[in-house]
Amino acid sequence: MGSAVLGQYHQSNDSGYVVGVDLTPFLFRRLQPSLEIRVTGDFGSIAEEFTYSGGLKAATRVGRIHPYATVLRGLDTIYFTPPISTPKGLYAHDSSRMFSIGGGADFDLSSSWRVDLDFSKQYWALNSPAIRPNALSVGIAYRIPFGKDKTRH
Repeated sequence: MGSAVLGQYHQSNDSGYVVGVDLTPFLFRRLQPSLEIRVTGDFGSIAEEFTYSGGLKAATRVGRIHPYATVLRGLDTIYFTPPISTPKGLYAHDSSRMFSIGGGADFDLSSSWRVDLDFSKQYWALNSPAIRPNALSVGIAYRIPFGKDKTRH
């Protein structure tokens, strides 16, 4: 999935990207569990934020629409532009573990192409400052069919 993303940091909207891959090893009639890997980048005037995450995605199908929920864990990094001055010196960057929950929907354009609408709430484990970015993305995805997968249509 490649997307444009609007992040949130200190009440400013930044722009960025989401790139991801999901692997769906089992297809059931109603439930489509997947393993998901994502990289998110957010560029703003105050900070640049990056997350590297993976986890579970559970989707279902309603006609040509595939609503889903995600639960992801990973690593995050933030670079302050410019660095923040603190009593201990300049605070230029930080990294920690992160947790993300979210959901969205895929809208089939064809058997291989789809439009994705995705929202995720991230929880970063930084000591200070508390960072809880939201990511709303809209993008285009290409699906590689394997085997006799007939569940998309």
